[in-house]
Amino acid sequence: MKLNDEDRNTLCCLLIKAGYAARIGKERPGGKGQTMYFVEFWEEDADA
Repeated sequence: MKLNDEDRNTLCCLLIKAGYAARIGKERPGGKGQTMYFVEFWEEDADA
């Protein structure tokens, strides 16, 4: 699924509002070619 910048921002905001930690990242597999963007999310430890 391809998301544009606005879609990634919206998804990240929704995840944060749902109680997750989230970030938008990018990588270039193999150091060349097309840049891949992704949204990463996880649950923060409540005891931290």
